[in-house]
Amino acid sequence: MTQVNLSHIKSLFPVLTENSMLTQWIRLHAGDKEPIPTTSAMKQAWLAFHNGDFLESASLAAEQDDGLSLQLKALSTYAHYLEQNADKKIEQFQSVTGLAAKGLSESYPNRVNLHYQIAYCLGRYGQFISIPKALAEGIAGRVEDALSQCLDLEPGHADAHTAMATYQAEIIGKLGKIAGKLTYGVNSDKAVNFYEQGIALAPFSISAKTEYADGLLTMFGKKQLKKAKSLYELAISSEPIDALEALDFSLAKQELADS
Repeated sequence: MTQVNLSHIKSLFPVLTENSMLTQWIRLHAGDKEPIPTTSAMKQAWLAFHNGDFLESASLAAEQDDGLSLQLKALSTYAHYLEQNADKKIEQFQSVTGLAAKGLSESYPNRVNLHYQIAYCLGRYGQFISIPKALAEGIAGRVEDALSQCLDLEPGHADAHTAMATYQAEIIGKLGKIAGKLTYGVNSDKAVNFYEQGIALAPFSISAKTEYADGLLTMFGKKQLKKAKSLYELAISSEPIDALEALDFSLAKQELADS
């Protein structure tokens, strides 16, 4: 991933206050369906996240009884977008996966976003390892299982729909359409349907559109370049309102420039 300048990212959106964050909560969390925080401490932890202070957010959330979901989201967001060392990225994705699994088994069996974090971090981790290693570790099956459990608990989880689409697109891109269908039951029509559902559920999501564009190129190559470009353009057609949207906005602009 291209080096990210966090100062530049923070210049792309207005600094959020507690009030502006809560006012825009539905848009900010259309993707993950996180409930509005009720305590002052959790509001401050979420505010740090939305203003791009991800490690501070994780630290604040770790001190709260109900902060695990945010803690892991902040850590995985930092690892994916801002950590430049590949080994440290992998270590963080593995750590978050383990913490999410522990949280599900010991304390929060129905916490939707712990299932999602397992899928998200396994998927990102899978991008750094070879196909034989991914097969040996059962990454694909574990990702699908976590996303299925997430969607069973919250069918309106837009990020999980997008992730399920990307899961299918990545398998098709690595194994091919026939092998992907025979081995994992994936196909491009299913992937497209999941991508479109993700956008329908979170119409302001920059990442949903960018992931869709990336997925089309992964599955179809230049045959879908025109549609992919239109999705990148759509992704950057509205201004970001927090740090995560600004990160996705910046990536979408770069993807469009490179396509």
